[in-house]
Amino acid sequence: MTTIHIIDSWADLLGGITLSDCRNVTDPSCVGGVANVAAFARHLTRSGASVTDSPSGGTAEDIEEPYIVTPRLDRYSPFVQMHPLGWSVNRLIFVEVLQWKFFISSPALLYLSSTARGSTNGSSTISTNSSLMSDLQTDELPFLLTNVAVPPENDWYPYTKAIYFDETTHLAFLSVADSDEPLNAPQIESATGALNYIARLNKESDCDAFVDDGGGTAVALGSSWDNRTCWIPVVAFGDSENRWNNFLLAMTALENPPSLIMDIEGHDARFFTPQKYNQTWVSSYKMNSTTYRQQSIVLAEDSRTIVSVTATAIPLNELPDEFKDNIYTSHVTRMYELGQEAANKDPIVGTSTFMPIARIDQYRRCMGGECEIGNLFTDALRWYSSADVAFVSSGGLRGQGWPEGVVQMSNLWESLPFPNTLCSGTMTGVSLFKLFNYSTSVANFEVKETVSGGQLLQVSGARLRYNTKLPQGASRMVRLEIWDKNANQYAPVQRLQLYKFATDNFLCETNIPYPELLGQNFYIDGEDPGVVRDDLHQNIVADYLTQLNTTYQATIEGRLINDTTVLDAMNLVQIEGGCGQGTYWVFTQQSCKVCPNTDQVYFGKKELEFASESGSSKPVEGRFEILNNAGFPVSVGPRSFPFWVTLTVFLCNGTIPIDPIPAGVTRVLQSGEKLTVGLSISSEQLEAGTAVATGSFSVVDGGSFPGCIGNEISFDILVRVDPSRELNQIGGIRWVGWSLFMVLVFSAMFFYTWVCQHERIAVVRAMHRLFLNTVCLGIVVLGSVLIPVGFDDGAFSENICNSACASIPWISAAGLSTIFAAMYRKLGSIVGKNEDAREFRGRRVVLTFAVFFGLNASILVPWSILAPLHWDRTPLVQEEWKSYGRCSTSDTSSLAFVVMAGVLNVSGFVLICRLAYKAQQIQDRRDQFDQAKSISLALYSWIQLAVVGIPVLSLISAETTRARYFMIVALIFALCISMLLSLFIPMQMQKTMQSVRTLSLGSRFLSSFRSR
Repeated sequence: MTTIHIIDSWADLLGGITLSDCRNVTDPSCVGGVANVAAFARHLTRSGASVTDSPSGGTAEDIEEPYIVTPRLDRYSPFVQMHPLGWSVNRLIFVEVLQWKFFISSPALLYLSSTARGSTNGSSTISTNSSLMSDLQTDELPFLLTNVAVPPENDWYPYTKAIYFDETTHLAFLSVADSDEPLNAPQIESATGALNYIARLNKESDCDAFVDDGGGTAVALGSSWDNRTCWIPVVAFGDSENRWNNFLLAMTALENPPSLIMDIEGHDARFFTPQKYNQTWVSSYKMNSTTYRQQSIVLAEDSRTIVSVTATAIPLNELPDEFKDNIYTSHVTRMYELGQEAANKDPIVGTSTFMPIARIDQYRRCMGGECEIGNLFTDALRWYSSADVAFVSSGGLRGQGWPEGVVQMSNLWESLPFPNTLCSGTMTGVSLFKLFNYSTSVANFEVKETVSGGQLLQVSGARLRYNTKLPQGASRMVRLEIWDKNANQYAPVQRLQLYKFATDNFLCETNIPYPELLGQNFYIDGEDPGVVRDDLHQNIVADYLTQLNTTYQATIEGRLINDTTVLDAMNLVQIEGGCGQGTYWVFTQQSCKVCPNTDQVYFGKKELEFASESGSSKPVEGRFEILNNAGFPVSVGPRSFPFWVTLTVFLCNGTIPIDPIPAGVTRVLQSGEKLTVGLSISSEQLEAGTAVATGSFSVVDGGSFPGCIGNEISFDILVRVDPSRELNQIGGIRWVGWSLFMVLVFSAMFFYTWVCQHERIAVVRAMHRLFLNTVCLGIVVLGSVLIPVGFDDGAFSENICNSACASIPWISAAGLSTIFAAMYRKLGSIVGKNEDAREFRGRRVVLTFAVFFGLNASILVPWSILAPLHWDRTPLVQEEWKSYGRCSTSDTSSLAFVVMAGVLNVSGFVLICRLAYKAQQIQDRRDQFDQAKSISLALYSWIQLAVVGIPVLSLISAETTRARYFMIVALIFALCISMLLSLFIPMQMQKTMQSVRTLSLGSRFLSSFRSR
């Protein structure tokens, strides 16, 4: 068999955190980097090697196994951003230092091309310095990305591969990365095409000409493996979890499936240990920059079939000393030299207070609201461009902040690792509102990676108030204020006032829909679309910090405020269709202006009120009038009414019937005339409460202004739909039941302690300590029913209520079985063994309990499976707005189980009562501490409580939830406490009487002694 290896590397290029770290192999600041990856790979790909192996014991030539490294391009580290070669330093290290063969990266790299601007793919691109990629784009280090279609005019076209064929391992490697990026192609279709191509190559090489030798081993026919070029398809998947499941199912169902799929985002816990899924091996793990990942693949004799896959994960900072050979030393030395080249280009640009982490793992500080790094970058834009307001998207802000003190250029690149440039223009207050209203409406306001979290804008010169309790996707803005430079304070935004804005080219050109909001849809006079300039954002921030005369204060200033007290969203947007009566539309101001004439056509009432019942099928009838006092004829007709209103009758001057006027049609109404219209309201489609809508008629009044010709008059329709829901929940009274349970617990504990303290007195010995303690335990178990009885959907979820309902029969059965077992054994010892307490044994109690509870379980188990109790809310008949919740079951067979369980436990109770009666007869003759009498008193008290409580409980209707709950709690508590008191109070009295008799006898003895 043959073993080959795949090493995934997301490690940073340098081995330390800062540019000055990892000076040599003994430097403790060497915590990772590609040098450690290469060292691990050289040693762990030897036959039989492990992380604890010594490098001695053989030569590399005779024990080294083939492997391939799949490194990710380092784009965002301060080292790459500050090095003179920029991103091209990756090529220097991957190729010239480490001899790695290709790299992987996000599809976003494809549109960061110096010649991609204006490409025919239809998407805007980000301008960047061509030096970032001029040396990176080379045939000796291709960019591997399968799900992409690169046009020929893109600089990356000659240097991008969909499949990498590795001659050393015979692996055909595919990389499927982030979707929804420019130039992306569908993942499944791209991978399928690549796999079919690999299969065709294998077929042309006659790679499938193998037979089974009878022992499960494939043997090649014809020419040997060495004369063939046969490829093993492997796919690396790096996208979101919702796409992973579809991708896995599609790939494993193909005619030519991959031999191995590596889920490098760690979405699927089933494959954290590599497993075979259908005919494909699958391994799932979360890649990061601090862990060495190796997939060791054992191949069968055909050198194509995977026998096993083993995953290795080791922290990069745990490189054994024996792995630090001469090659590793040379790598570390070279990396440090390159780091110093970058450090020489990392100037100090200013000072600031502590800057918190903006992004690490899944943490996204700026997506949750205002963040300090967002304030810095927007403040710099506003200062540099002398703008009124500045803003950037939260999705691009990242980095791990910096401590208080100096700020270097590398800090800024780490915080915004994109070559974004300045974009500025002029917009009105209404356009600003549209911009910020979209941002706050789609943002999740969560400090983790979400689909739309990056759409939240960080701002400077503005203060936004929004309410996140309003629905996502709807308007959430409740107040927008812009900094007034003259008054030196925030002032409400003015709808048509012009404001200069500053942002970056990513928002102006790429991040849809912001390009539309920043110029493409500007219509108002004076607005200027955003214009992209060459000023790099990081340089602007550096200049801003440099010119400050003091330390920059990295704080939260209240620019983004979540105000959940305001429930009505603001709106500055006007549309032509929204222009009401007496207004006309001005396109160049995007506003409705008041018509110059006064309209004398109006409704007799501006508001009509109606009342109805929720769910009523009987329509509500009403009428309204339209009066024409304009002094000239007008044409009127229905324009808009809510769907639950139907116009039924039309009368001229209140008496003359006319034909119905459909919507969109008008009728002439002479001066002084009135039109009476009847309407019918269907409340069946309305929820309980008050429905408010507007009915409108169009009026043609001869005006010359656009929109005034078709003015609109309207009135409000208010329909009160009664009543609101009444849930009849238990509420705070549940604490009464839970408090009574605690009383039972403490009572049982008290009597248990009392028994332990007085176990040597005659009355306790007669009753037997085990019996008394068992009864205390049974009372606690039975009383614990008070806990689930107090559960309802007013305080707990439906699932919890379901569990509580299902537990009640089991708890009751356990409590009763415990009490019945103790009573039965005790009374049995009196009746059958002539009061010999030694016959009361724990083993017999347990056996009796097992019988009682086993019989109960034989009923409860099928009950729980076939017709379990669950929480159900039932509306009252003819009062649907009222409902009550209770434990019930929709299965009629549940009644049979209730009856069987009741008969079983009542029969057990009757049996114990019969024994108590017999035992009492014996006690009456022998008068030994009245044990049977005390037990009988407890049992008979239960009969009395049941005779009184059950009828009363049946008289309480189910909808009176609190009264019924209180009765249930009182009955359960009375049953439990009566049992304790009936047993222990007589015992205490007997103990007291015995003490008095003893004292009396002592006194008589002493008197007799003295008389002598």
